[in-house]
Amino acid sequence: MAARSFRVLNSQQLPEIPAFSVMDKANDKGDNILVSFGKPLAYITLAEYKNRAHKKLKINYEISENENYTVDKLKFVFTTKDGTLVGEVIENYVDKMIELNLPPAHRDIRHLHAEISVKLLKNRDFESEVVSQDVVYNDYFKRFQAQATYVNSVDISKLYFDVLTMSRLDFEFSSGARSNALTRTYDNMVAYEDYVFRPISGVDPVSKRVLFDVRLGIAADPENGLYFDVPLYQSEFVKEMEERKARISELELELAGSPEASDELQAELEMLKAEWDFITTHPAYLEAETAKDDKAWRKIMLSWREKAMRSHQYRVLATDGKAAFVISDIYSDEAGESWFYPISNWFDSTKWMTLFATLLMLILLSYAIYISKRKEVYIRPIAGLEEIDNSIGRATEMGRPVMFVPGWGSLGEVCTIASLMILAQISKKTAEYDTRLINPHCDYMVLPLAQEIISTSYSEMGRPDSYNQNDIFFVSYDQFPFCAGVNGITVRERVATIFYMGYFNAEALLLTETGNQMGSIQVAATDAITQIPFFITTCDYTLIGEEFYAASAYLSHNPDMVSMLKTQDYFKVFIVFAVLLGAILSTFNISSVIHAFPVE
Repeated sequence: MAARSFRVLNSQQLPEIPAFSVMDKANDKGDNILVSFGKPLAYITLAEYKNRAHKKLKINYEISENENYTVDKLKFVFTTKDGTLVGEVIENYVDKMIELNLPPAHRDIRHLHAEISVKLLKNRDFESEVVSQDVVYNDYFKRFQAQATYVNSVDISKLYFDVLTMSRLDFEFSSGARSNALTRTYDNMVAYEDYVFRPISGVDPVSKRVLFDVRLGIAADPENGLYFDVPLYQSEFVKEMEERKARISELELELAGSPEASDELQAELEMLKAEWDFITTHPAYLEAETAKDDKAWRKIMLSWREKAMRSHQYRVLATDGKAAFVISDIYSDEAGESWFYPISNWFDSTKWMTLFATLLMLILLSYAIYISKRKEVYIRPIAGLEEIDNSIGRATEMGRPVMFVPGWGSLGEVCTIASLMILAQISKKTAEYDTRLINPHCDYMVLPLAQEIISTSYSEMGRPDSYNQNDIFFVSYDQFPFCAGVNGITVRERVATIFYMGYFNAEALLLTETGNQMGSIQVAATDAITQIPFFITTCDYTLIGEEFYAASAYLSHNPDMVSMLKTQDYFKVFIVFAVLLGAILSTFNISSVIHAFPVE
């Protein structure tokens, strides 16, 4: 049956193969090869009027990045359909959003033509590769939408790339994920082999064990259809080679004595000889000949298998998505090498600033330890911690207990660790005043640690007999049952002072409202910023932000803890200096300092 619709294309109408390069991906663990299609591009995604007077447009854009290049600046030139200039924007800080001030004559414009060019870091001029887009207003959505995207007059919205790869163990190229032409890089994941799987081949009736036919591929020859693989044990491989050699000798004798032998025997002999030559001349076979035992032999074979599996050749297929396509030749670099093997890197070169900050922190820590062990270091008074003695003393005078609620965080969370360190200091105070301390928990992993901390604190204060393990108990692992249990304890025991220290969520207000109604003094501290407003409203004292983490050093005056606290303060000075320096340099469009940081 004839096709109802078809098209005829000549070679000039086929998609063009993009200029691409293949290289080892930098700053990885040796599990990626990077295929680069060019330098970064920027393109508009949508735009909308920022005010009712239509004086300004807010334009969102995206960047097709290439990790080999760093985008420093962008230039947007906006014109009407007839080429009249509407405005120009130089984006000095690439935050994927710009604003365009519209001249009075163009405040109701419905069609914009945009040309976008990129300036790379350390380059003086903008790149010659320019992205062109028409941005048209949509009356239904009340915003501008980008139309087709052109790069140097080529419509790349209808062009797609497939990266074809082949390892040394493959017989043909296989395709990867398809991407549009805006993609600047393709990461080919070359994973490390973590297991060798083969199906069950049978059962040994004597030993009653399951048999596996495990073979390790070493090399392939696609042109001649040859494959070199080995079993797990050297003895089996030697036996296979002897059988192959015996079969070759047998066929040679048979063909020599019978010239009229079939072509099938001749073809079998040629194939066996080709396999023999392919295997015995392979570097893996020659190296394995020197192995002293089975383990060394297998180690050599696995090494060559790993090199074969993770070495790849690359081709690129360009298509319009409608059956027209062109495939490139196998890529080779300037040295003529077409096989690429990923190399692991010891250090991520984008983290130099992180290394510098770490060394700076170590220097400041050494200085802080030196200072804190020689003199009393000033720590700013924190009202909530200053009142701990008074609040526990009030509970002692009233003859009512103190309760410490560590939240419902797990032992692996930093806030729970900080909470337990504060618990150690508060339990020393309750031991000193001989006041009952109630400590409910919602995590059975935190419970034994809290019991040990309180027991040690009571022993250090010389009151081990006052420690009551039954007052440190598990309530519930669930959020609101735990909240109900704590509220019940607050009412029944008429708790005089309550400390909320740790991670809290929606139960925070329910807990503190109950304590407030009972007239308890409440001191709260958490790193959950969503709950801090509720604690401030209902509690007598609230530790905000880093005051929570500074509490243990503040209460204990331990030189090691205080030195860590002072180190953070010193480091903050450098952070503030870096922020001010970056702000000043950015004001003058000097962005080198910004790009020096791994995260912007």
